[in-house]
Amino acid sequence: FELFHVAVNGRFVIENGVLEKYRGRHEDVVIPEGVTHISAQAFKRCEGLKSLVIPEGVTSIEGKAFCACRNLQALVIPASVTKAGGSLLHEEIRFLQCVIAPSSEDEKQSQMLLKALGVQNLALPFLKDSLKTNPIIAEKLRRCVTAKRFREKWMPSWIAENESAAVVKLLSFVKRMSAQELDGYIALSENAPDIRTLLLEYKDKLYSSEDLAKMEAIDLEKELGLREKTLADYRKEFKIARKEDFYRITGYKSKREIVGVPSHIGGIPVRIADKAFYECKWIREVCIEEGVTEIGSEAFYDCTNLRSITIPKSVTRIGNGAFLYCSSLESVTIPSGVECIEEEAFWNCAYLRFVHISDGVKYIGDGAFQRCASLQSIEIPESVILIDNSAFSRCEDLEHITIPKSVKMIGSKVFEYCSKLKSIRIPESIAEIPEYAFCQCTALQNVELPESLNLIGKNAFSGCEKMQSIALPKNVLKIDDFAFSDCKALKSIVIPEWIDEIGHWAFCNCQNLESVTLPEGVREIGAWAFGFCDSLKSITLPESVEVLLDCAFEGCTNLESVTLFGHISYIEDFVFSRCSRLTIFCPKDSYAQHYAQKKGIPFRNI
Repeated sequence: FELFHVAVNGRFVIENGVLEKYRGRHEDVVIPEGVTHISAQAFKRCEGLKSLVIPEGVTSIEGKAFCACRNLQALVIPASVTKAGGSLLHEEIRFLQCVIAPSSEDEKQSQMLLKALGVQNLALPFLKDSLKTNPIIAEKLRRCVTAKRFREKWMPSWIAENESAAVVKLLSFVKRMSAQELDGYIALSENAPDIRTLLLEYKDKLYSSEDLAKMEAIDLEKELGLREKTLADYRKEFKIARKEDFYRITGYKSKREIVGVPSHIGGIPVRIADKAFYECKWIREVCIEEGVTEIGSEAFYDCTNLRSITIPKSVTRIGNGAFLYCSSLESVTIPSGVECIEEEAFWNCAYLRFVHISDGVKYIGDGAFQRCASLQSIEIPESVILIDNSAFSRCEDLEHITIPKSVKMIGSKVFEYCSKLKSIRIPESIAEIPEYAFCQCTALQNVELPESLNLIGKNAFSGCEKMQSIALPKNVLKIDDFAFSDCKALKSIVIPEWIDEIGHWAFCNCQNLESVTLPEGVREIGAWAFGFCDSLKSITLPESVEVLLDCAFEGCTNLESVTLFGHISYIEDFVFSRCSRLTIFCPKDSYAQHYAQKKGIPFRNI
């Protein structure tokens, strides 16, 4: 990388030798002479900055001085710097291509710079040409390269991106790698012939043909089950921790795409711990042996290429978010030993098309299958008693689901935005349709509600545009706010006899609603309850109605007649706003008549 020395042409805020802030927009900057100290965040968010030269005389740099300099590619640090705060570049160190540090043999100064730049970030591509003038830092780099964790994290991307041979020469610092690991790098270097040649040469030096043959024979025996794998064998593939009387797989070291999870190691049971395969994006297939009992929370979180998972009958727990964001997963069978599919277990598995829930599962947790957009059909077994909040929310391709009579409760938003769901039958075991349960199920046409039902919650069926009719059971006690708002195809509704109030916006914008039957017993019509019902021409309010809240019939442009009886005692000002064709039929000298006269609405006495 080449530095271009330019004149000082930026805007510097300097006070008593302290550079407080740089306010310029130049790409290449040289800090002026006389500066002795650089304040924290002095160059924060200088996103146009590409190179920076710190002159001799600067003795200290505060932490995060270059935070969020996303395009900074080159940095010159003088020998005069004796103090530097931590995380000088914060996370932006990864964008650098070159750092020129003092060639001092002073170990204290070198360690200070290591800490300031972030030791954990030393194993990054820019260091192939950086800090080379400082032997202490170079040695630190060599040690860092020998770490297997570094190799696994960075080497594959270097090779795949065809980095220069200088990068691969770092392999010479590695004392010993497995032949399998080397083969992985060789496979990655298919389009980088120079790198491939170097890797093959390295492998030839490291292993004799006799060694390789012996290792291949051992691997084959293990694959065929002729030789039992030991704990040491499994530790090459998994991170394993002992807890009480079982092993926990806590991480995955290998780059294999097909994973076999053992049920026992040396006769000791195995469980899959929380986040065990967290963000292992290369895994395509997982087979869990019979005997494993637990899949921990977020165990396969964001394994975006995972297409197939075999869950044995022995599994009794699938933790929260166990397969969250496994967007390529196509099918899954939940075994009967799993009592609860925990919350968000399969959240956003966008290509999940087939789910089999075995008899024995009792609870489907909050958001368990939310956003499984490709799921078309699902059978809920008779063992299930609770389908929790948002369990199948936004399953956009879901066309069919059977809710068995064993289900006692469904949660809010349980089928919200299931835009292809056409019919649903609610069993007698359910007493409430909670809020937003079928909100925006735009294809829903046929709904069968049980006689046991007593509550229809807020927005329960709002936005069900194709629902033309619905029979409300006689035991319903409450129709809550927005319950049937925007049901634009709904033509008629009969309100059950036990209802004493119609919620706000309950039938608002039901544009094809022609007939409304209200029973004796209704006392109050909520605000906008029948607002913008364009097709409603006539309605008779029972004698029990006492209160009409604001805008209850606003925008019913074709409403011609409303019959109000003498018990009504309060009508808010805009109840019949924009009802230009309306005539009110009411008893002589009633409250309704005086209201009509006050508002200039035609009336007739009955």
